[in-house]
Amino acid sequence: MKITPLEIKKQEFKAKFRGFDKAEVMAFLELVSVEAEEIVKENIEMKEKLRAANEKLSNYLKIEDALHDTLLATQETADQMRQSADEKANLIVREARIKADRVVESAFEKISALRKEMAAMRSQRAAFLVSFRSLLESQLRLLELMERQAAQEEKSSESGKPIESGIVRQESAETGTRALEDMGVSEGRDGRVESGEQC
Repeated sequence: MKITPLEIKKQEFKAKFRGFDKAEVMAFLELVSVEAEEIVKENIEMKEKLRAANEKLSNYLKIEDALHDTLLATQETADQMRQSADEKANLIVREARIKADRVVESAFEKISALRKEMAAMRSQRAAFLVSFRSLLESQLRLLELMERQAAQEEKSSESGKPIESGIVRQESAETGTRALEDMGVSEGRDGRVESGEQC
């Protein structure tokens, strides 16, 4: 059974012969009552402080749990963002490599086509130069024949003898025909000149 300071203070004892001094007993009880009251107050204060400390500790634990959950969520989000960024970066790199390969392949194809075109142009140029040289040589021979014919006609007019001009004309015609053939040009049935190359 708990005893309060007030009960201690009001406690009365029966008087007996040759017993304790009542005044001293009452004074001691008063002192004990005061000390017990202080102890009770301190006990109440300690309980209140303990309750407040437990509440703070509970709040701190809740905050710690919330921070822990937030940290985990933040870490998970950061991992997801890093993974997504890595995937996007890898995709961009793959697409860039594919585009670069296509550009390089297209460039090689264009270079190859240009080389073929340049080779064809060189071949055409060489063929044209050969044909043009042949034409010039044929024309030169034709001029020489015409000069010979003119000289023979001049001698014939001076001596009064006819010359065989048909041979010179035939040779001139053959020379002109060979020159046209060397240039890739032929004479049609109606006498018009036709090109051997068709566009």
